[in-house]
Amino acid sequence: MKKPAKRGFAAKAMMIALGVLLAPIPAVRAQLSLAAKCNGTANISPDDRIAGCTAVIEATPDNLQGATFAYFRRAMFLLEKGEVDRAIADYTHVIEHDPNNQIAFVRRAWAYQRKGDVDMALADFGRAVELNPKDAYAYLGRAGASTMKRDADRAIADYEKVLLVHPDNVAAYLGRGQAYDLKGESDRAVADCNRAIEISPERGAGAGLICRARVRITNGDFALGLADLNQAIQFNSKDAGAYLTRAAAYMMRRDVDGAIADYSQVIALHPDNVDAYVGRGRAYELKDEVDRAIADCDRAIAIGGQRGAAAGLLCRGHAHIAKGDFELASADFDQAIQLSPKAPGPYEGRAAVFLARDDLERALSDIKQGIQLAPNAPGLYRVAAVAHFQGGLLSEARDDLARAGELDRKNPYTQLWLDLVRLKSGQPSGLDEASKQLDISQWPAPIVRLFLGTTTLEAVVKAADDADPVKTRGQLCEAHFYGGELALAKGVTDEAVRLLRLAADGCPKTYIEWAPTNAELRKLDTRR
Repeated sequence: MKKPAKRGFAAKAMMIALGVLLAPIPAVRAQLSLAAKCNGTANISPDDRIAGCTAVIEATPDNLQGATFAYFRRAMFLLEKGEVDRAIADYTHVIEHDPNNQIAFVRRAWAYQRKGDVDMALADFGRAVELNPKDAYAYLGRAGASTMKRDADRAIADYEKVLLVHPDNVAAYLGRGQAYDLKGESDRAVADCNRAIEISPERGAGAGLICRARVRITNGDFALGLADLNQAIQFNSKDAGAYLTRAAAYMMRRDVDGAIADYSQVIALHPDNVDAYVGRGRAYELKDEVDRAIADCDRAIAIGGQRGAAAGLLCRGHAHIAKGDFELASADFDQAIQLSPKAPGPYEGRAAVFLARDDLERALSDIKQGIQLAPNAPGLYRVAAVAHFQGGLLSEARDDLARAGELDRKNPYTQLWLDLVRLKSGQPSGLDEASKQLDISQWPAPIVRLFLGTTTLEAVVKAADDADPVKTRGQLCEAHFYGGELALAKGVTDEAVRLLRLAADGCPKTYIEWAPTNAELRKLDTRR
């Protein structure tokens, strides 16, 4: 901060001190006590710290310079409680009275990013860079926000600016590795993760291993990715990030019990970890233990502040869908949108409710809102395609799937839906060429082979069977749905109806196939 500001603060502090000396002794002690709660390092609750900072601010109403430190401290404690909007308000107050306060822009940007308002975060990080072009933290923040927007090139450019000044910055290598992975440049991503490990074997090894694991798992090398995560946990058995990443990997492979075990381990180590409760809630939902799922989502809402409440409501909304309680699900998504209006997840969740009700207009409206917030998220385009498919708008569905394929060429479900749309439109299949980029060793590879005509439905149903009943249920759902749609496209209506009814009875309601299955059956019943 500029020297005049410091002199102003010192002068004001002296005036406050003089006023304290002239005040009655109990008032003096109370005021000093509150100031100590704001500025001290003792074991004090966030609420008491916030109260202390508020007292300092109110004691200097006409001197922002004297109160700036208290605004920063109060915002920090508010973020600790999860009260993101109030923290943003404090940073905004500082900026309104000191438009060149670069630190306030950086911190408000981090708060916006935590809220999920990435556009506002990018704007604030950009202003912070203008005010101090040498601030590595501002570049790192902007790069991270760009990655959240899936703007990999912009993120890489900012990480490289950091590395020009700080060639051994571990965070820049880790972030650039994630951005390279987003671009599909896995070799360069792994190289950056490895560099982070080399630079800082003690501090960066765990994060570097997690970084490398994510790249490997994203690119279908689950065994090596899992080995990296196991090593990261050996390196630091209390690293929540390693357990959370491994749990997410298990969820990708539908190893729900493995995921639950890791989420539970995080909760044992860190009882207030919102991500672990949300993750375990989603895992219990897949396991059809919906009451336990809702309990975990409720816990996230209770402990997580504004951000945690939004995540918990999203979690609980999906659990209500799993139970078929669409009214309750819709209410949760509505509330999540109020808390986090710039996050795409609640819009996608509410669209699932509208799809279940066959209210395609409102479903598409929500999905378009989600895409506007996250224009480079392939999953949102797949949901838009399903909504268009459900409404018989095959040309629009094809465009959505083409865009999803551009963003993620290795997703087998995008290619299956695209081939299905082509079949229904009377167009030639492009799956043979696309399948060369897919992992043919893992589910849903048997369904891909069914569409290519190199296997039978009986073989697909047999391949769907698994020792894990959760996997079996989900894989049979998909086998019956895609098999039914394939039969329908070929004009074998009776077989299509049989398979689609099996899908309607067996598919979890949270699966993307459930709503179009029931919509297709309604159309077929009308025709018969």
